[in-house]
Amino acid sequence: MRVITGSLKGRVIPFDVEQHGEIRVTSQRVKKAAFSILGENLTNTRFLDLCAGSGQIGLEAASRGAQVVMNEPDKTRHRFIDDLRQSWGVRESVELFGLSAERLASTLGTEGRCFEIIFLDPPYNDESDGRPLSISLLVKTAATSLSTTPGLILVQHASKLEMPESVSLHSRLKQRHYGGTALTLYKSDTEDRH
Repeated sequence: MRVITGSLKGRVIPFDVEQHGEIRVTSQRVKKAAFSILGENLTNTRFLDLCAGSGQIGLEAASRGAQVVMNEPDKTRHRFIDDLRQSWGVRESVELFGLSAERLASTLGTEGRCFEIIFLDPPYNDESDGRPLSISLLVKTAATSLSTTPGLILVQHASKLEMPESVSLHSRLKQRHYGGTALTLYKSDTEDRH
């Protein structure tokens, strides 16, 4: 895994599934597609990655100029991301939490924090409230004030999962498939609440 572009371009993220846990890691192809959708230059954009995993999406966003909040509840992976923040000198632009995605979304919303871009990539097979976690997190996140207006929520999920046309104040703009993975983009479509 390498950072594609920006101030950290070419840096290798030394994530090892045997050492850091068996998780699905976003492919370079899908990561490139995600940032093609979100925009190449994210200078001063507030970016939230609720399910950081290896940390590569949040680090890519930081490399492109975003102010990033990442969340990874697994202690081993949290420590891995924190060590990278330190060694790469990006602690000022990358804030890291270790809560469940749902709890952090609620906490940040209560604090009045908001983001131009929210990235959701939970484990494809996990569920919450009797539905896929991807949809549950989308619904909960869109219902909070975490997303600015206009604001984007990009969900990475299993291609077979049917995502809703709209949720709360967000409408589905586009969906792209890459084998077993899909990216679905939502945009808020109301007057600015912030």
